[in-house]
Amino acid sequence: MDRRNNRGCDGYHMNRNAPRIPIFGPWFRTIVAVAAGGLLLSANPVLAADPSAGSRIYIKHCQDCHGADGKPVFPGAPDFSRGEKLMQPDADLLNAIKNGTGIMPAYQGLYTDEELLDVVAYLRTLR
Repeated sequence: MDRRNNRGCDGYHMNRNAPRIPIFGPWFRTIVAVAAGGLLLSANPVLAADPSAGSRIYIKHCQDCHGADGKPVFPGAPDFSRGEKLMQPDADLLNAIKNGTGIMPAYQGLYTDEELLDVVAYLRTLR
């Protein structure tokens, strides 16, 4: 028993009148183990999409039909400045860009998924 802080070797307070509350019980060890495991798993951090990188791809491949500010130049293209077609998950927009829709060409193989998600992030800034 440690008489300085009145704790026994099992981590419990030794006051006989007080309820036995673990200081570093199994729950604490579990939390520490989960936190340490999470740090090990996040060695490769997940990065958010980069709208500035997406803008460069948009300018090169998209603005001729969709307009520099998202207002369509080509008839039938969605108006991104009004949020048309943007109220859907990123994965759906990614698939539309990868596979093409209507007369829009497919960009699968030309850019990685991460680069196309950068474009999606840029599209969301046009509203």
